[in-house]
Amino acid sequence: MYFYTVSEGRHSDYNPVIMYHTDKFSRKDFIDIYNKSIDHIENQGNNIEIEWVVRHMCNNYGFVEVKDEFEINTEDGELKKVTRQDEIEGEEIYISAGEDGLW
Repeated sequence: MYFYTVSEGRHSDYNPVIMYHTDKFSRKDFIDIYNKSIDHIENQGNNIEIEWVVRHMCNNYGFVEVKDEFEINTEDGELKKVTRQDEIEGEEIYISAGEDGLW
């Protein structure tokens, strides 16, 4: 299994989408698939959005989008325990750990 990422934005707006494939693609081949996906979306008259590019790559080239089950993030760079009960029992897939267990 090989992992590939398409992303947009910077810093707090960074939006990576990770996909996997059973085949290993060269840099050139992956870029070619990505560019062909953008061409297809443009030819359909749609705006280029990351969701459309990923969907096309999955539907037409056999990629599978990786979805997080859960993420714990620490914004200040030091890992901390999550201790707040509402976060431990909550339904959110993303929490940010910090002082007192939650930032």
